[in-house]
Amino acid sequence: MVFPMEVQCGSVIVKIYKVENKGRDSFTVSYFADGKRTLKMFAAFEEAHAEANSKTISLSRGELDVLHLASADRLYESIAALPGAVRGNDWVAGALGHDG
Repeated sequence: MVFPMEVQCGSVIVKIYKVENKGRDSFTVSYFADGKRTLKMFAAFEEAHAEANSKTISLSRGELDVLHLASADRLYESIAALPGAVRGNDWVAGALGHDG
């Protein structure tokens, strides 16, 4: 195997780097999402490769779960901050999955 290894799905490329960590080989998965670089380290190549495959598929589909959650939370907080906003079990909290 040649490192860094690239795993690709559509236009998304996730790289796997082989690095030495405390005298042992480990594998770092690197990808960009939401404008930020993310690094995850794995002890086994198989785990790193599975994560890289999973990320290329989800990123190529545009699945950014953290981004969707943050957007919904910002919307809820913005509406809740409006003058006269209803607190508690209002329809906005229910629609966005908040308990109120």
